[in-house]
Amino acid sequence: MRRLLLALVSLLVLLAAAKAEAQTSLITLLETGTSSTIDSSRIDKYFNAARCTCKTGLRILIKPSVYTSLASGDLKVVAGKGTACLDPSSKAIKTECTKLYTEKIQTLNTQKLEISIYTDANALMRGACSGEEDTYTFFVYTDDNSDDQWDERAKQSYKVDTK
Repeated sequence: MRRLLLALVSLLVLLAAAKAEAQTSLITLLETGTSSTIDSSRIDKYFNAARCTCKTGLRILIKPSVYTSLASGDLKVVAGKGTACLDPSSKAIKTECTKLYTEKIQTLNTQKLEISIYTDANALMRGACSGEEDTYTFFVYTDDNSDDQWDERAKQSYKVDTK
């Protein structure tokens, strides 16, 4: 019985890790001008005071599988402090989150290409180049009825440390 319980717990841990990996692998971060990926081993130290002040360029790639299951509506990519950019009661995107990209899903589905967004560390950190230590998150939201009722499709959290 103990072995069965241990095996079940192990399986649940593996499934949870696979789900988390599947969601974050939909979003890839690259340093602008390079093919250098800002992977999980680098992301927690990447957003610092120097990159914020110098406005180090970044490229955010979103896989097409985020939107191809939908026939219509809107897609937005936003970044915000903390781990939530949706108002839980209205399902609207909070105004304090930075909108990075907006497009109609019908337009995206005609191309089925990876979404490529160019930005910089300063914009993603909302200009907080000193005294900041917090978690920020990129979110991909879709609104399949274009009624400002957004659903989260993918997210990637990152730490900001400018202390």
